[in-house]
Amino acid sequence: DLVNASDDGELLLFHRLVYLPLLMYVRNTVHLYEMLERLKAQAVGAGRGGRLRQLLDGVGTGRESPYSWLVFGIIGALQTVLCLRMLADKHLTPGSFPHELLASSPPLTVWLKDGMPWTPEADKLSPIPKIGKLSRAKVKNYEPMLPVGTFGQGFGLMFRGIWLSEDIDEDAIKFQYSFQSFSRSIEGVMRVLRFYSGVAATKPGDAARAGHLLIYVGRDFPSSPWVTPVQLFEGPKKKDGASEQELLLPPFMVYEFEDKFSVDPTQDLPEKQRRIAELEECWGVELPKNLTQFVLGLLPHLNHSLALAPPDGYRVSLRFLRSMAPSPPVAQLLQDPAKDLYDWHDRTVSDGLPSHKKK
Repeated sequence: DLVNASDDGELLLFHRLVYLPLLMYVRNTVHLYEMLERLKAQAVGAGRGGRLRQLLDGVGTGRESPYSWLVFGIIGALQTVLCLRMLADKHLTPGSFPHELLASSPPLTVWLKDGMPWTPEADKLSPIPKIGKLSRAKVKNYEPMLPVGTFGQGFGLMFRGIWLSEDIDEDAIKFQYSFQSFSRSIEGVMRVLRFYSGVAATKPGDAARAGHLLIYVGRDFPSSPWVTPVQLFEGPKKKDGASEQELLLPPFMVYEFEDKFSVDPTQDLPEKQRRIAELEECWGVELPKNLTQFVLGLLPHLNHSLALAPPDGYRVSLRFLRSMAPSPPVAQLLQDPAKDLYDWHDRTVSDGLPSHKKK
């Protein structure tokens, strides 16, 4: 099948074309941040006039490298996951796609040799490697898969936090040129904010020291075709709460906000409380208590920054997403089978099941 490697350990096309690109996105690597910065450069006009690939690849610069291929790979992976979601809805039941699998972490692999803990390095240190029977130990999975359908029974809330620089405008908040990461938990958002606050000589790092942050809040992520859980590709976790619980969105997204519920630092406490309460009533949800207390100034810190807190405390803005969708060309790229970057299907087969055919 598409997921399991062959008996001899050979990687299948799914691993090469879906698993690896998403792994490259989810794990903290210099390649991820370089790609994101090149995509974001479009916001200031770079890459227009048919020069997007030149921008992504850094053609003619000292940093020339084919990052367009990484963008290609991630888009191809998202297309494939979306295709599987549509197949599940068509051939099984609507909503049966296992988001909960993609939103879980695999268990740690601990090898035993003849029932004793073993690593390949142990054999290298031994003058005469011991021959024995290998097996996998049973270990606790700190982020196991929840039953399929669990997410559909809740609010499906999703959060994203960014440090705001002083020169940012409303267009920069609404229009996204790069891939975006949300989290299923406020704790996951704070992990990301904390990471960026510690990166010196960068806009997010400088903004963290100024102390103004923006938190996006969305809802019902399992029903959105534009949201893909990618926690599975993070790899195993060694303790509770170690995952960002990441959700991936494609580039060129446009956000529309519930403007009458937006919260900003300039509002007084009763006004913030009123807007949050009305938003919860309108959406039929309950926001995490630690988020509301942080926004209202009742909770001074959520372990979200490595920088010193500003003298007057943190300034927090909230934007609630009324809707979100990619630009029409990107939506077509993700949903039109004729635009698929990989041809996993034999289009002459009526049931549309995977056939491993590659363009």
